[in-house]
Amino acid sequence: MKFGQFYLLETPPGKDHVEVYHEAFNQFKLMDETGWDSLWLAEHHFDHRAPDANYYSITPSIHTMAAYAAAITEQIKIGTAVVVLPFHNPVIVAEDFATVDIMSRGRLLFGVGRGYQVEEFYNWGIDPEESRDRFQEELEIILKAWEGPFEYDGKFHKVRKINVIPKPVQTPHPPVYVAAVSPSTYEWVIKKGYNVLTSFLHPYDQVFELYEAYHKTAEAAGFAGKLEFPLARFLYVSDTTAKAIEECREQLMWYFRTLL
Repeated sequence: MKFGQFYLLETPPGKDHVEVYHEAFNQFKLMDETGWDSLWLAEHHFDHRAPDANYYSITPSIHTMAAYAAAITEQIKIGTAVVVLPFHNPVIVAEDFATVDIMSRGRLLFGVGRGYQVEEFYNWGIDPEESRDRFQEELEIILKAWEGPFEYDGKFHKVRKINVIPKPVQTPHPPVYVAAVSPSTYEWVIKKGYNVLTSFLHPYDQVFELYEAYHKTAEAAGFAGKLEFPLARFLYVSDTTAKAIEECREQLMWYFRTLL
């Protein structure tokens, strides 16, 4: 079993952004020193609330965060959860994260997704209804860019023959993880040979159903035992269950209120 931690970089009452960032950086170093397997970084943009609001996430520059995490750690894997591909030029994403893989000496776990926050799509001028097609096209371009010279004539992107440099350390490319919610997306992800990123909002019974379907599809596609299925859950350790609930209730309720 492997253990990692996911970072949204929430800003709770009484903390400023500088403090939140540097607390996370200190945790990255401690996790690296104590043998954690991975850390995972989010990407989110904008906030429609007041300037002094308690923010859900302050992680607009995921590649910058990943590069800094690479620079201050030695062993821990650095995951993205996720790079929201419809918001980016895929060739630039390929360049940025190949650089992160080099800086980390091959420790990148490349997690990607379509995005879901309508406000973000609106402010980038992108139709959310296009997110699936954009995502699939852009991931294809990134992987081609990492593997060698290529050209591409797609619905959203046209690329003349180029050789994107640098290339990642991991060949043919870093492990790919795709955020998935619906069974149809799970099926597409697995048939492509990618790993699945689950949501912490899935109830356990739904996770178990998806897990069973995941393994059946992976086996049928020839990927049995080769793909990962990370389980995202809140974790708090205390002497008893009752004490744990008492100690973290306020913080959890604050977190869920920031989602509204």
